[in-house]
Amino acid sequence: MNPRITPDDIQSLPPNAVYVYPSNLAGRNTSIYAKLAELRFGAKYGKFYGASGQSFAITIIDKDMHEKLSLAKISRYIAKFIDEALEHSHKTYYCVGFDSGGIGCWPIWALAPLFMGCIDIPNIYLPRKIWESMNEEVQ
Repeated sequence: MNPRITPDDIQSLPPNAVYVYPSNLAGRNTSIYAKLAELRFGAKYGKFYGASGQSFAITIIDKDMHEKLSLAKISRYIAKFIDEALEHSHKTYYCVGFDSGGIGCWPIWALAPLFMGCIDIPNIYLPRKIWESMNEEVQ
Protein backbone atom coordinates (compact mmCIF):
# COMPACT_ATOMS: atom_id res chain seq x y z
CA MET A 1 0.00 0.00 0.00
CA ASN A 2 1.36 3.44 -0.94
CA PRO A 3 -0.26 5.71 1.63
CA ARG A 4 -1.13 9.29 1.02
CA ILE A 5 -0.62 10.78 4.47
CA THR A 6 -2.36 13.96 5.58
CA PRO A 7 0.16 16.52 6.89
CA ASP A 8 0.09 16.85 10.68
CA ASP A 9 -0.66 20.56 10.99
CA ILE A 10 -2.69 22.00 8.13
CA GLN A 11 -3.03 25.77 8.48
CA SER A 12 -3.68 26.66 4.85
CA LEU A 13 -4.65 24.87 1.65
CA PRO A 14 -3.97 25.44 -2.02
CA PRO A 15 -6.93 25.90 -4.37
CA ASN A 16 -8.73 22.61 -5.11
CA ALA A 17 -7.75 21.16 -1.73
CA VAL A 18 -10.38 20.23 0.87
CA TYR A 19 -10.08 19.90 4.66
CA VAL A 20 -12.14 16.86 5.77
CA TYR A 21 -12.99 16.77 9.47
CA PRO A 22 -15.17 14.84 11.94
CA SER A 23 -18.44 16.53 12.86
CA ASN A 24 -21.47 16.06 15.10
CA LEU A 25 -25.15 15.88 14.11
CA ALA A 26 -25.75 19.45 15.29
CA GLY A 27 -22.91 20.83 13.19
CA ARG A 28 -21.52 22.62 16.23
CA ASN A 29 -17.90 23.33 15.46
CA THR A 30 -16.42 22.69 18.89
CA SER A 31 -13.49 20.35 18.23
CA ILE A 32 -10.14 21.80 17.24
CA TYR A 33 -10.57 20.30 13.76
CA ALA A 34 -14.07 21.70 13.28
CA LYS A 35 -13.04 25.11 14.62
CA LEU A 36 -10.14 25.23 12.16
CA ALA A 37 -12.50 24.17 9.36
CA GLU A 38 -14.83 27.04 10.27
CA LEU A 39 -12.17 29.70 10.83
CA ARG A 40 -9.89 28.93 7.87
CA PHE A 41 -11.66 26.72 5.38
CA GLY A 42 -15.26 27.96 5.17
CA ALA A 43 -17.13 25.33 7.21
CA LYS A 44 -20.63 26.52 8.11
CA TYR A 45 -21.75 26.36 11.73
CA GLY A 46 -24.78 24.04 11.89
CA LYS A 47 -23.84 22.02 8.80
CA PHE A 48 -23.14 18.51 10.07
CA TYR A 49 -22.30 16.78 6.80
CA GLY A 50 -20.89 17.71 3.43
CA ALA A 51 -18.99 20.42 1.66
CA SER A 52 -18.81 24.11 2.46
CA GLY A 53 -15.99 26.36 1.35
CA GLN A 54 -12.78 24.31 1.32
CA SER A 55 -14.07 21.94 3.98
CA PHE A 56 -16.06 18.73 4.17
CA ALA A 57 -17.71 17.46 7.38
CA ILE A 58 -18.18 13.75 8.09
CA THR A 59 -20.54 13.08 10.98
CA ILE A 60 -19.31 10.64 13.63
CA ILE A 61 -21.06 11.74 16.85
CA ASP A 62 -24.59 12.67 17.98
CA LYS A 63 -25.91 16.23 18.22
CA ASP A 64 -25.24 16.46 21.97
CA MET A 65 -21.67 15.22 21.47
CA HIS A 66 -22.06 12.48 24.06
CA GLU A 67 -22.72 9.37 21.99
CA LYS A 68 -20.84 8.10 18.99
CA LEU A 69 -22.90 7.17 15.96
CA SER A 70 -23.03 3.51 15.03
CA LEU A 71 -20.25 2.27 12.77
CA ALA A 72 -22.93 1.45 10.19
CA LYS A 73 -24.09 5.11 10.09
CA ILE A 74 -20.54 6.43 9.97
CA SER A 75 -19.77 3.96 7.21
CA ARG A 76 -22.62 5.42 5.12
CA TYR A 77 -21.29 8.96 5.63
CA ILE A 78 -17.78 7.86 4.62
CA ALA A 79 -19.15 6.04 1.55
CA LYS A 80 -20.94 9.24 0.48
CA PHE A 81 -17.71 11.17 1.04
CA ILE A 82 -15.81 8.69 -1.16
CA ASP A 83 -18.41 9.22 -3.90
CA GLU A 84 -17.86 12.97 -3.57
CA ALA A 85 -14.08 12.56 -3.90
CA LEU A 86 -14.49 10.34 -6.95
CA GLU A 87 -16.87 12.83 -8.55
CA HIS A 88 -14.43 15.68 -7.88
CA SER A 89 -11.17 13.97 -8.77
CA HIS A 90 -9.57 17.36 -9.55
CA LYS A 91 -9.68 18.13 -5.80
CA THR A 92 -7.40 16.73 -3.08
CA TYR A 93 -9.09 15.73 0.19
CA TYR A 94 -7.08 15.86 3.43
CA CYS A 95 -8.80 13.91 6.22
CA VAL A 96 -7.94 15.06 9.75
CA GLY A 97 -8.97 14.19 13.30
CA PHE A 98 -10.39 10.74 12.68
CA ASP A 99 -7.42 9.27 14.55
CA SER A 100 -7.58 11.48 17.63
CA GLY A 101 -10.15 9.72 19.81
CA GLY A 102 -11.92 12.01 22.24
CA ILE A 103 -15.24 11.97 24.04
CA GLY A 104 -17.77 9.84 22.23
CA CYS A 105 -15.38 8.85 19.45
CA TRP A 106 -14.59 5.40 18.18
CA PRO A 107 -11.03 4.11 18.58
CA ILE A 108 -8.78 4.06 15.51
CA TRP A 109 -9.00 0.27 15.11
CA ALA A 110 -12.80 0.60 14.75
CA LEU A 111 -12.85 3.59 12.36
CA ALA A 112 -9.90 2.66 10.14
CA PRO A 113 -11.67 -0.21 8.31
CA LEU A 114 -14.40 2.23 7.28
CA PHE A 115 -11.77 4.10 5.24
CA MET A 116 -10.64 0.99 3.31
CA GLY A 117 -12.55 2.26 0.29
CA CYS A 118 -10.05 5.15 0.10
CA ILE A 119 -7.01 2.97 -0.50
CA ASP A 120 -7.04 3.23 -4.29
CA ILE A 121 -8.41 6.76 -4.55
CA PRO A 122 -5.43 9.01 -5.32
CA ASN A 123 -7.05 12.28 -4.24
CA ILE A 124 -7.84 11.19 -0.65
CA TYR A 125 -5.19 11.60 2.03
CA LEU A 126 -5.62 10.00 5.46
CA PRO A 127 -3.93 10.41 8.86
CA ARG A 128 -0.86 8.20 9.37
CA LYS A 129 -2.52 6.26 12.21
CA ILE A 130 -5.48 5.35 9.98
CA TRP A 131 -3.11 4.02 7.30
CA GLU A 132 -1.15 2.06 9.93
CA SER A 133 -4.32 0.52 11.32
CA MET A 134 -5.53 -0.41 7.83
CA ASN A 135 -2.14 -2.02 7.10
CA GLU A 136 -2.59 -4.17 10.21
CA GLU A 137 -6.08 -5.18 8.98
CA VAL A 138 -4.69 -6.26 5.59
CA GLN A 139 -1.80 -8.30 7.03
